[in-house]
Amino acid sequence: MSETPQSVVIALEGDLDIASRGHVRALLEAVSTRPVAIVDLTNVDFIGSTGVTELLYAFQKRRERGLEAMRLVVAPGATVNRVIEIAGLDKVFGIYHTIADAQDA
Repeated sequence: MSETPQSVVIALEGDLDIASRGHVRALLEAVSTRPVAIVDLTNVDFIGSTGVTELLYAFQKRRERGLEAMRLVVAPGATVNRVIEIAGLDKVFGIYHTIADAQDA
């Protein structure tokens, strides 16, 4: 996790699936009260339904607190990007290709 005065960035990596659920939820909950939370998915190789569920769970928690949706950073053309589009997460979260773009949004 890295912080700037304007935002907090967490970088996830590997597979977001049932095996990583607890770790992913803990990281997302750690930033659930921050005004601007950026989740870097550029080093995620796979995102399953559990990963999608955890992102949506975090979205709901932020919404309950009156905070904006997290900003997701994904590599263009990556498999993760396709899953995000198919699951409709691109309609829920701000999607960016670099952390700098997400911070500047």
